[in-house]
Amino acid sequence: MIEKTLGIDIGSTTLKLCLVSRENGTEHAILPHEGDLSGTLTRLMDRVGSVGPLRGIVTGNEGRHRVKLPEVIAAVAVES
Repeated sequence: MIEKTLGIDIGSTTLKLCLVSRENGTEHAILPHEGDLSGTLTRLMDRVGSVGPLRGIVTGNEGRHRVKLPEVIAAVAVES
């Protein structure tokens, strides 16, 4: 059973990550990506300690198309 949910927002200058789990509650981190989305995402995932199976979603204008996760525009994510 998946116990963790990951939210990623890829902005024009920063990458934001939020991990929600039953054990640890909510953890979040933000870093400037300077065009290195994969390296920055790796650093953020290491920072919040996301391991094991999880589900996720990504938001952002153009950057969301570069991550293999279900995607949605931010306005829809907030309304949900």
